[in-house]
Amino acid sequence: MSPHEKLVQKRFSNAARGYEEAASIQTGIAADLLGRITLPAADGVVVDIGCGTGSLITQVKELRRDITAIGLDLAPGMLQHAARHKNITLIEADAARLPFLPDSIDLAVSSSTYQWVTDLPGAFCEVARALKPNGHFVAALFGRETLCEFFTSLAAAKRLQGKQLASLRRLPSEGDVRQALHAAGFVHAGAHAEIHTAVFKDVLSLLRWVKAIGANALAQDVFLGSHALKEAEIIYRRHYASNEGLQATFEVIWIEAVKG
Repeated sequence: MSPHEKLVQKRFSNAARGYEEAASIQTGIAADLLGRITLPAADGVVVDIGCGTGSLITQVKELRRDITAIGLDLAPGMLQHAARHKNITLIEADAARLPFLPDSIDLAVSSSTYQWVTDLPGAFCEVARALKPNGHFVAALFGRETLCEFFTSLAAAKRLQGKQLASLRRLPSEGDVRQALHAAGFVHAGAHAEIHTAVFKDVLSLLRWVKAIGANALAQDVFLGSHALKEAEIIYRRHYASNEGLQATFEVIWIEAVKG
């Protein structure tokens, strides 16, 4: 397991207890994803990759009780919370190394997970390998424009200090996702982005929310500093504030693909 994967595992395990309360944006995305899937025939196998606390795969199972429902997640803390759900199988494993035989899955779903994978083409190849012919892959992940207001403001604050913002691991773009699906050999593969917005009281509230859902794994090597954050808040409010607070963009990239 790479250092990045270990960090993601640790942060999401630590965030598991309060995740569902904090992750209203992710919950809404998962609900939308549920409405986009076509369930397989009786006795089909459905896998939720990055199942978190198990809510999505449990809802899938409730729609079709005769399917085999499997939730997979890298974070043991998340799986401990998912274990309260019945009639689903839980596996601790990495999205980049799926523990399934070739041609063994009818439907793979995933919500708010693949933005954390460093090798997106390789991870999608794993999905294609595990899917049966004509198996479906339906997923949603956060894209590169996510929290662009915050990072733009922070970079500007750093420049005022005569410094540069340390390089962050960038989230994938819509183009990156399309290329990864093509490299994995999917047919009828579609990827399109939607912009969602949320409002936070201030920058500190935003950072607390990011930590509460475990998403601070993105900035593992970045030292922000209190002065830079204060300057960033001033710039953020100057350019992105509304009457309700600070606007934050979330780019959601939707995937619908079929294995040939």
